[in-house]
Amino acid sequence: MKILHTADLHIEKENDVEILETIIGIAENNNCDHILISGDLFENGHCAGIYSSMVKHILESFSGKVWVIPGNHDENLPEVMHLEAGKGKVFDDVEMIPLDEDTDLLAIPYGDGSFTDLLLENKIPDSDKDIITMMHGTLYRDDCFYSDGDSEEYFPIKYERLQEMEFTYTALGHYHTYFQDISEHGGTIVNPGSPVITRKSDNGRRAVALFDTETSSLKKILLDTPYYHELELSINFMMGEEEIIETVNNLIHEIVSNKETKTDLLTLNFLITGNTSMEQDDLEMLELHLKDIFAEKEILSVNIQTRVKIINKKFLSDPLIASILNTENNDNDDEGFKEFAVSVLSDIYTNEL
Repeated sequence: MKILHTADLHIEKENDVEILETIIGIAENNNCDHILISGDLFENGHCAGIYSSMVKHILESFSGKVWVIPGNHDENLPEVMHLEAGKGKVFDDVEMIPLDEDTDLLAIPYGDGSFTDLLLENKIPDSDKDIITMMHGTLYRDDCFYSDGDSEEYFPIKYERLQEMEFTYTALGHYHTYFQDISEHGGTIVNPGSPVITRKSDNGRRAVALFDTETSSLKKILLDTPYYHELELSINFMMGEEEIIETVNNLIHEIVSNKETKTDLLTLNFLITGNTSMEQDDLEMLELHLKDIFAEKEILSVNIQTRVKIINKKFLSDPLIASILNTENNDNDDEGFKEFAVSVLSDIYTNEL
């Protein structure tokens, strides 16, 4: 049995519906039996009311079955969209249904509380079969958590709890930024990321997940939709224009040589930070040179931001500072400390502290 997994489409206008047709096509081309959509199909209830009929028609065109759980943005989804019998379901509560003789589907729509609460309240049905589960929320583990910078928790899911459950496949939603296969042991756990960019933090090629239950194999399928890549370069007053351009060339080579990169879909958000002894005119000229480099690589779009402190050249020629700069370095830590010390002393020198 083959399953295609996606989430977080956040449909809010007619053009957004086109990605669904693309996903249906991928599922058909890979002979998938099921499509799982793990929440946030629409941007909000108003959009669901407008486009649910169109989306329903597209989903029902799939030769297999489509299973959808509401996310935190799908406030009224089960009320406004119902799939016809035999084509799948939009779930409105925790439910387990059979997919075949060996596998059950456990659907857990977004709601108050947490996944741990559901376990403690015995709201997760038992099954002797393999279980594919769908959830939408913020994933936590002991050493970190996977979030898009949310200021509040959305149906917290403890990674350690998922491992204990040993689901065959956990189809997560809510995390937009990029595709994540976070399996270690105890089943396959995937956050596919949004198939379309919804914010500037959505970095990397957009993708969907293809899972084969017979072989327990996972495949990341890249989408030909626009995407962002964030690139940050920290410079210092000891770097001249040639060294900066060489560093940028190396960074760009790393990006374009990546097999997932498709430059005609890529918008590069490039941030330059740090400090420099170059004048403002020199910085502006540097930015023009960098734009030429990006143009040669045929990148769709580049946004360059410069947040660089200009260090006074008179300050750099001060005998005390000159003696610090001329001190021999034994390792990279010494070089880093030198840069830090001069930067702080520069603030004092210019009364910026």
